[in-house]
Amino acid sequence: MHLGINVAVVGTYFHFLTGLEYLDISRNKLDARGTQLIASMADKSSCLTTLKASRCNLNGILAAKLLSAIAHNKKLSNTKIDFSENEFSGEADVEALSSCISRGLNCHTLDISRNVFKEKGLIGILQSIVLSATTSLNTLILNRSCKSTAKFGENVASALASV
Repeated sequence: MHLGINVAVVGTYFHFLTGLEYLDISRNKLDARGTQLIASMADKSSCLTTLKASRCNLNGILAAKLLSAIAHNKKLSNTKIDFSENEFSGEADVEALSSCISRGLNCHTLDISRNVFKEKGLIGILQSIVLSATTSLNTLILNRSCKSTAKFGENVASALASV
């Protein structure tokens, strides 16, 4: 869907779509209410394979609610999650995402590209992925996820090696 819809209004009906495999709500603003409705649908889903929430003005706290709903749903194990081009940048966003990720993921793809993480925040998220020891994640998309410094690669390698 690319309709500029009010997800908080139409999201009420998503609750009943437990057989939905693919949901693209990209370019629609997701507020707390809309996020809760989508999370409720994901929590009850038996076959969600793709959730695209790109350019939804999501912050890390709301994205973590969606991640958590998918992660806690034992019926889901092979989901692709696209959170690209959102509003992840502050410490609270990184903390919420890292906390959720460290509890484990059951998705095979996580796209957090084109967000504006600080180097330290992105390293924190990567450390959370490593510490979670998730076995299902096989694709992590990070392109343009932070302004890197000359020593960025070295800093990432060093931080991950210390885990």
